[in-house]
This record gives sequence, structure tokens and C-alpha cells, in this order.
Amino acid sequence: MTKSGFVIANLFRKRTRTILTLLSVIMAFLLFGLLQSVNTIFSAGADFVGATRLIVQARVSFTSPLPISMLPKLEAVPGVARVGYSQWFGGVWQENTPLIMFSIDPLRHHDIYPEYVMPEGEWQAFANTRTGMIAGKMIAEQYGWKLGQKIPISSNIFPQKNGSKAWSFDLVGIFDGKDENWKKRTNIVYMQHDYFDEANQFGMKGRTNFFILKLTDSARAEATAKTV
Repeated sequence: MTKSGFVIANLFRKRTRTILTLLSVIMAFLLFGLLQSVNTIFSAGADFVGATRLIVQARVSFTSPLPISMLPKLEAVPGVARVGYSQWFGGVWQENTPLIMFSIDPLRHHDIYPEYVMPEGEWQAFANTRTGMIAGKMIAEQYGWKLGQKIPISSNIFPQKNGSKAWSFDLVGIFDGKDENWKKRTNIVYMQHDYFDEANQFGMKGRTNFFILKLTDSARAEATAKTV
């Protein structure tokens, strides 16, 4: 028997093990691609030269939450015009499709990311709807989501207090990008942070993964970063 034949024969001796191994490898690549997308979204404007925003996270990792009570201190830093925050949710659509999904403060995010274009009425609906969510045009078209639809999304990271991984959201807005560059970044979903804060099981209340700082002067970006 040739070496390749020997390998193939052994692979199919225990088919379940082989299938699980292949699925693990595929999932690893999917997660890598997903996190690369997250990195692209949050690195927008992150270079000091011409930066209009800065991202603040824990020194250890973005998975280490920061207290939202830091917000007034960050807003008081010279050169900071507005501060928002964002918490990774880890949503899954239809059992096995991972989503780039975060919980946010709607109006703060609206102020900080004017590149995302959506009717004001939809921003207000998002701010006023506890179970509201908004989706980028790219992802809404991909999955056929429509305004007013209830969207069932599960989370393997954050079950609800009752132990259920199933969450339900009201799609109250669909946003687009202001230009071709930002249109490519509409593969993202946002939910109400207040809803996440009160409903998740793991005691994340009053905490977030990221702060996003909108700057008054891009020329002072590096100095502002050092102050923070």
C-alpha cells in the first residue's frame, strides 16, 4: 500500500473523528475571517495621521471588558468631542452562520460614525426600541431581512438570564455607507446595549469591550492617544 493510500485508509477508519476534525478546521478559518473583518471595521481611522477616531480597549485583550463609568473621564480628555462604546455579541444566524454583531448606544454611535447613512427616523426608532437592531445594507440583502421583521439570533457567548441562547430582535433600520469604501463595511449588525446589559446572563452590566473616541482635531490624534 502506498503512503497516500495508507493515510486515506486511516482517515476513513473512524469517519466521525475525521468529520469533526475537518469541521474544526473549517470553523477556525471562518472565525479568523470574521475577526479580520472586525479588525478592518475598527481600524478605520485608527492611524494617527489624519485620524478622526481612536479605539480604546483593555491592555490585555479586547475580550477584557472596561467599565462604562470611564466614559465621563474619556469625554473630558482634551481633543475628544464625543465618546461611544461597543460590546462584541457573537451572534449566530440560522444555527451556524456567525455575524459581526455588537451592542452599542445608538445615538452616540450615530454621532461618531456619520459615514453610516440611515434616515433619522430609523436612528430614533433604534434608540427608542429596547429590542431594536439595525443591520448594514450588505448583510440585510444577503439574508433577505426587511424593516419591521423580527430577527431570531442566537449567541453562543452570551445566553440570556433564563439560560436560552435564543434572542429576538426587531429590525428597525438598515444603514448604508456614504461612499464605496464604507458600503463595503455594511456587513455588520448592531443591537441596543441597554437590552444586552439587562438581559445577558454573565454579569456584564455596566461594561464594554471598546470605547470609540471622536476627535475634535485629527492633528492632535497622537497627543490625545498618549493622554488616554
